[in-house]
Amino acid sequence: TVAAGNTSATFSITSTAAAFTMTGAILASYNGIRTMPFYLVPATGTYMYRINCGGDDESPFVADTNYSGGVAFGVTSSIDLTGASNPAPMAVYQSQRTDPTSFTYSFPGLMPGGAYTVRLHFAELVYTTSGQRAITAAINGVSVLTGFDIVAAFGSGLKAIVENFNATADATGTLTVVFTSSVG
Repeated sequence: TVAAGNTSATFSITSTAAAFTMTGAILASYNGIRTMPFYLVPATGTYMYRINCGGDDESPFVADTNYSGGVAFGVTSSIDLTGASNPAPMAVYQSQRTDPTSFTYSFPGLMPGGAYTVRLHFAELVYTTSGQRAITAAINGVSVLTGFDIVAAFGSGLKAIVENFNATADATGTLTVVFTSSVG
């Protein structure tokens, strides 16, 4: 309930899984009350999406979803997690989505214009020497990685790498990540 004369309100919702704040505006009009869209804004440290690209459920990551293009691929080789900051479970690094040209992941349902951190987890599962694969990534059209060669950067392919990027959701509340790959 919003008292007469108020034009906005903030609501809080708490769940056992994570705390969220719901924000939005309630606008009064002559003929009644209208509501504007509401968005769930995650509490600090809460993840909106955790996807095991190319793989199955690996808690807290869900099975591969929200993609267009590419092919799923996986290995059983051990992945070195020691150099990664807050790494995912090993199985997340043992699967991937790949394509010799490009593929896309889209993340809808976010706050339009909202600021987010996109955390990308990598491991090279096929190549063992530098110059064999380079990855380029763009988030909502903004280049965040160009010619990223995991083996050249870290000396090994079977090594977990985590890269963080700040991004802004578009006007529809979507983050779109486009990966392109060049194979030597």
